[in-house]
Amino acid sequence: MGRDAPPLILTLTRACNLRCGFCPLSLGKTTMRQGTAAKAIALYLQRHPGRTPRIRFFGGEPLLRFRLLRRIVEGFPRPAGSPEPAFSFPTNGTLVDREVLSFLAEHPGVEAAVSRVRDARALAGLPNVVVTVCVAPGREAGMPGHLAGLLAAGFDRLNFLPAFFVPWSAEQLGGLRRSFRLAAALLRRCRDRGRVVRVRNVATANPVPLFNHGMVVDSDGDVFPSNAVLCGPFAHLRDRLRMGSVLEPARIDWGRGRGLRWDPIFRRALGNQVYDATRRVDDALTEFAAELVRGGIGG
Repeated sequence: MGRDAPPLILTLTRACNLRCGFCPLSLGKTTMRQGTAAKAIALYLQRHPGRTPRIRFFGGEPLLRFRLLRRIVEGFPRPAGSPEPAFSFPTNGTLVDREVLSFLAEHPGVEAAVSRVRDARALAGLPNVVVTVCVAPGREAGMPGHLAGLLAAGFDRLNFLPAFFVPWSAEQLGGLRRSFRLAAALLRRCRDRGRVVRVRNVATANPVPLFNHGMVVDSDGDVFPSNAVLCGPFAHLRDRLRMGSVLEPARIDWGRGRGLRWDPIFRRALGNQVYDATRRVDDALTEFAAELVRGGIGG
């Protein structure tokens, strides 16, 4: 009782209003119906009674379905005495307008991870906003300056996301490690001045880089153990990992995909060059998080 449940990841849409070159998501036009979301939530709560629900809205770009997101949050079933749910969603930030800002201010239990800051003053004033610092190959040298600007704007909750599943040259990987060292020094100076800055990576550990694991529901209601199948390089795993559908809950095979070995799947899907780059990028991020821990910076 009272423990966190595994996350429920609702893919509200496969659509996105951007086409970032380093994003591995397999984009499309399908969107989730409100009834499908309701069935997914009911099934999730049935499987984890008494545990704290964790709902993560995913895409594509989740804010393309902001009205559905809002209806789910505000209409989430709360039996008497049940734990308060935690909601979160990533967004590229381009659709964060006054309505979204007002919603976040009214719902502190909804965390938004924003990668493009349009209104720094408004966003920095919200305690439930995390800024995702994206780092693409060839742009790693600019990351410390970007971080300095975010800190100066008042952001105290950060997440670092270097691009996975794309090629990185040896020179770019060296630059990424140097930029992480400079970023760690900036964050230590904040700590030395008594400022509390939290970095999500310190408290995050996934068995597969970038991906989330739990009850993953695609926009059509299909259920998977990981959102890896939403990414282009791993879309071929869809049939292998599909557990069933929330539209037919009695037929879901919850053990499907258990014990899957990701390393050989990665290597076959990505090729040696991109596979090795992905592992080295993940190693650099892990070292960065460890350095923050040694410096007394929490998540």
